[in-house]
Amino acid sequence: MITDPKPNIRSTKVNPSFIPPPDDYPHYRLIPLKDADSNYCLLFYVSVEHYLMLCPKVKRYAAIKKLEQFGQTAPFRIFEWIP
Repeated sequence: MITDPKPNIRSTKVNPSFIPPPDDYPHYRLIPLKDADSNYCLLFYVSVEHYLMLCPKVKRYAAIKKLEQFGQTAPFRIFEWIP
C-alpha cells in the first residue's frame, strides 16, 4: 500500500500588528480567540482584503490536524498570532 507522507506543518509566529508582504498571499492565519477555552480561528487569506473563515472556533491541535489535511493539496504558509 502506498501512503503519502504527512506534510510538515510549521507556523510562523507573528505579532498581531504584523502585515504580510504581498508575495506571501495566499496563506493561512491561526488567530487566538479571547475566550476561556483557548480556542483559535483558522482563516485562509487569498489577498489583503479577501479571506475565507475555515474554522471559526477550534482548539489548536485540531487546527493543526486540519492544516495537515489542507497541506496535502494547498501547501501555503501559516502565520500564527502570538498576543
